Amino acid sequence: MNKVLILIPSRMSAKRLPGKPLLEINNLPIISHVVNRGKETKLGEVVVCAEDKEIVSAVEKNAGRAILTGSHHKNGTERIYEGLQKLGINNVDYVRSIDGQWVFKGAVIIVIWNFTTTSGDDGLTGDFEQWIQMGDKVSNREKGTFTIDYSVKPWTLDWTMSSSGIRRISLFNFGDNETLNVITGETKPEDWDDGQIMQYKYSQ
Repeated sequence: MNKVLILIPSRMSAKRLPGKPLLEINNLPIISHVVNRGKETKLGEVVVCAEDKEIVSAVEKNAGRAILTGSHHKNGTERIYEGLQKLGINNVDYVRSIDGQWVFKGAVIIVIWNFTTTSGDDGLTGDFEQWIQMGDKVSNREKGTFTIDYSVKPWTLDWTMSSSGIRRISLFNFGDNETLNVITGETKPEDWDDGQIMQYKYSQ
């Protein structure tokens, strides 16, 4: 069986909401809610990689595991890479973020999603691009932005197209290191039964 290690990047100085990891919901810091959701997946060990001692202390106080990383990283991917090195764990098969290109192959069309996370925002926001292929023809190619919420399960992906203004909200999870399971609606789907599940495969 493949071994999965869940690494959560976190820092107090996020651009959108400074101090967010330690804001409390029901008397528990947001970062600890994220840790608990990771544990609930039962995929593997959950470790927070944080650049702030306050976050490490809060996670450990609430029965989680955390390690301190540097403050020089440009994004969450760099932070979790340092975390992986500090942990000294070599037999891990999956270390995954949403960055990159994901492909859904339907009976007639192929849908491509491309994500580029914003530097310095720990992989929660970034640029999004979607296009459709039918044979050699490419259509409906448009760029936009996305925001991810890992604090509540199922995880939420909120994406908006810049030119058309089209906005969609998706529930998603990682089936494995190469698979992204998604259900999308004009409003947030209620659960996994609220529409058709599309399975995207990682391309690059």
